[in-house]
Amino acid sequence: MSDFDQAIQEHIYLYKEGIQDKYYQGAKWAWQHQQAIIDNLKAQLNNIEACYIEKKKQVEDQRKRIDKALSITGNYCDEDDAALLIYVLEKALRGDSDQHLTR
Repeated sequence: MSDFDQAIQEHIYLYKEGIQDKYYQGAKWAWQHQQAIIDNLKAQLNNIEACYIEKKKQVEDQRKRIDKALSITGNYCDEDDAALLIYVLEKALRGDSDQHLTR
């Protein structure tokens, strides 16, 4: 028995002589309409979740690259040079360019 049929059985006392079929059809239409809304919302939620998971992976990958770059700069540069290098790298990663920066 479907959820709809079970709901109808629980409300059978609402049936009146001669309108059972109209009541059933109207209730079934309303049920299907609400179910379509629920299914649409579930699909949207699944899409949002998939987008969130993908964005989270991108952020984690970027964080790993940043941590690796910071580790490398710490090993090969003094603090002032590392700050300048980080600044230049940040500009490059954002698509900016500072061609006037020289040592």
